[in-house]
Amino acid sequence: MRKDFDVIVIGAGSGGLTASIGLAKAGKKVALIERDKIGGDCTNTGCVPSKALIHQSKLVECGKRSPNEALAQMQKTLKSFQNEETPEYIESFGITFIKGSAKFIDKCTLQVANTNYSAKKIIVSTGSHPRVIDIPGSSHANLHTSDTIFQLTSVPKNLLVIGSGPIGLELGQAFARLGSKVAIASIDSTLGKLEEPEVAKYLERQFKHDNITFMPNTVVKELTKDSATLLTTDNSEEKITTIKQDTVLLSIGRVPNLDLNLDNAKIKYTDKGIIVDSKYRTSQKHIYAIGDVSDKFKFTHVADDAARSVIKQILIPFGNFTKARVIPKVTYTQPELAQVGLSYKEAVSRYSEQSILKIVVPFNPMVDRAKIDNSEGILIIIIKRLTGKIVGARIAHANAGEMIPFFTLAIKSKITMWKLNNTIFPYPTYSLAIKKASDIFLTETLQNYKKDILNLFKKHATKIFALIFWSMLIYAFNRYKILHGLDSKTLSIMIAQFITGTFWGPVIYMVFYIFRPLILFPAVLLTTLSGVMFGFWGGFLFTFIGENISASFVYLIGRFFGKGIRFEDTILGSAIVKIKSDPFISILLARFLFFPFDLTNLACGAIKARWRSYALATAIGIIPGMSTFIALGASLENVQEFDLSMLRLNTNTLILSGLLFILSLLLAKVLRRYNTI
Repeated sequence: MRKDFDVIVIGAGSGGLTASIGLAKAGKKVALIERDKIGGDCTNTGCVPSKALIHQSKLVECGKRSPNEALAQMQKTLKSFQNEETPEYIESFGITFIKGSAKFIDKCTLQVANTNYSAKKIIVSTGSHPRVIDIPGSSHANLHTSDTIFQLTSVPKNLLVIGSGPIGLELGQAFARLGSKVAIASIDSTLGKLEEPEVAKYLERQFKHDNITFMPNTVVKELTKDSATLLTTDNSEEKITTIKQDTVLLSIGRVPNLDLNLDNAKIKYTDKGIIVDSKYRTSQKHIYAIGDVSDKFKFTHVADDAARSVIKQILIPFGNFTKARVIPKVTYTQPELAQVGLSYKEAVSRYSEQSILKIVVPFNPMVDRAKIDNSEGILIIIIKRLTGKIVGARIAHANAGEMIPFFTLAIKSKITMWKLNNTIFPYPTYSLAIKKASDIFLTETLQNYKKDILNLFKKHATKIFALIFWSMLIYAFNRYKILHGLDSKTLSIMIAQFITGTFWGPVIYMVFYIFRPLILFPAVLLTTLSGVMFGFWGGFLFTFIGENISASFVYLIGRFFGKGIRFEDTILGSAIVKIKSDPFISILLARFLFFPFDLTNLACGAIKARWRSYALATAIGIIPGMSTFIALGASLENVQEFDLSMLRLNTNTLILSGLLFILSLLLAKVLRRYNTI
């Protein structure tokens, strides 16, 4: 039995629900396949129960709940979400809900139980599961992952958390506030290793207050029913300790759910997930992968965003909905840790230390609302000097998750610190920390603008001098043309006569072609002239050499002037990401579609496209257009005059030009298939 759909979505988690409901509302015939619980990891074993537990732990801390009541209330909250996400709810949108495990039969067909289902488009959103490692004695221990820890009905007396990622930190602190004695063993050397040092200190301080023991550089060697043997490495010295535990939470990352027989559909993947492009397309362009199962960012909000992007692509195939995303992240400890954009270290690596300003604003005592509430926290903003462009932000505060969207918008919309300084913030609010940061930026900039301008000049001095030199050269060349009353047509005739009148003509022609971009001489005109001067085959050989060297020359100029510029952050961001991810095909297509030759070369150099792929795509891609114009030139009878009445179309050269075009297409396909680039 076979059923056909417009779209099949595999996985009813955050991304899958958004995609299936959105497409169904747009009139598509949609099937949604789910083998386990609707809502996926987020609803059942992730975001919902963990945040419910965190909320309940706060109530326990202030005496409004007993620990076991908190666990029961967390289960009640979870159940309420699960009751809202049912097959009936999904089918109310006109979606066909299918219960079971999906396997690919081929690139368009899936099998669930004994039934095959086919679709024009398929979206894989199967999520991930906790990573598990084999620890000696684990079978005797009360070992849990995030999939099972929320099933506890009583609070552990001694909880060992293995791993210090967001899940381990959040649940470790929550159980500590419920009354557990918590120890966190981590292979990392610091707590909150991905945070700014100033931010991590607030978390360390709070964990000490909560009596949480953090053991860095530590691995668990053995587990028993009530203890754990740990190996800690400190300055090459190893130390073995034993601690009590009655419950263990293994929280060392997640693994994508790839058990779909992906090879049957020829979908490429790694152990990190299904490989997708900037449009979330797999190696089969009609099959998409979103959420944890892909090799992109693995957050619930990213899965939802990816689903919305895929919906638009399916409904409007020729639209471009893949602009570079600015992705925030929040760890829901107390204080919350929120971040977006670059860290200070990353910004310095990308832009240089002299270009970056790091502004630190402690909420207490700098923000009046924090002083009133006796609330601790810190705001860090990473900014480009002079321009005030925000490239990153880090916050440690009880309301950090609610504040970070502001900086996400600021980075995405290029809202500078100059604009923020002219913005009125209500008093007294925590957002006044942003106003304080803008005041610090303004003071710092006004005090150091001379030094900042000098550093900027030093950084770009070679580019500035090179730009002035070539500008003067171009001006002199064009001034010469004007003073002698020359136009491009007359100049072309003079060049052709000069080259054909000397033994070194081909060499002179190729050298002139190489440096042609510097004097803005039209490439099409010079290519046509080669056919006039040397005939088809001579023109083809000399132009092929000159044009390829010229392309690489301009490519190097682009790399020189493009250094330090982040083109991915511009409106061309998605196109640039595509070119950098698959430069050969992208550049080949640009050549075949006759994109401006020198502009393409300059752009490829500026974005640092792989030179080997760029050069090979250029060598193949210029053949059709080059041979056509050479054939045109070879058809002209007289170099003294350019008149359309003198044009004689040579059928043989035009046929040869067409054959070269077909040959270049075949060569490109072969090279692409065998991954020779």
